[in-house]
Amino acid sequence: MAVVSKAGKRLLKLNVDGEWVPAKVTELIVDFAAPLLQTGGGPRNIQDVKNIMLLASVCWNLRVFERARAPEFDELKELFDVALSSMPEPGPSLLQHLIAERESNFENIPFAVLVDVRGTSLDDCRIHAEARQAPVRLFN
Repeated sequence: MAVVSKAGKRLLKLNVDGEWVPAKVTELIVDFAAPLLQTGGGPRNIQDVKNIMLLASVCWNLRVFERARAPEFDELKELFDVALSSMPEPGPSLLQHLIAERESNFENIPFAVLVDVRGTSLDDCRIHAEARQAPVRLFN
């Protein structure tokens, strides 16, 4: 689990020795997306990774945008609702799980996450994430 330091400046995580150490946003969102990334034997191609990370970032950012009363909240909520209604199981259950996980385990992390997936195949896939204060423009 990751937390924001008391000064609100640094993202921290527990290491294997039980010590609080600096955390990277990319690691955080990839760990958060793990249930989606591991479903059905994992992503088949780079587009699967992009779609999965988009859904994970929507699940992460939904509550942040709602709390900030961001104008993008309605667009984000609509994207989430469309994904829920158009996916076969276990997709909807996994998305609901991520929403619940965000609210229970990561509620103290106040920032939105922007995720960029680069590469042309799974072999050269690179995921980069950045923290941003809401509201931010997620879509072009």
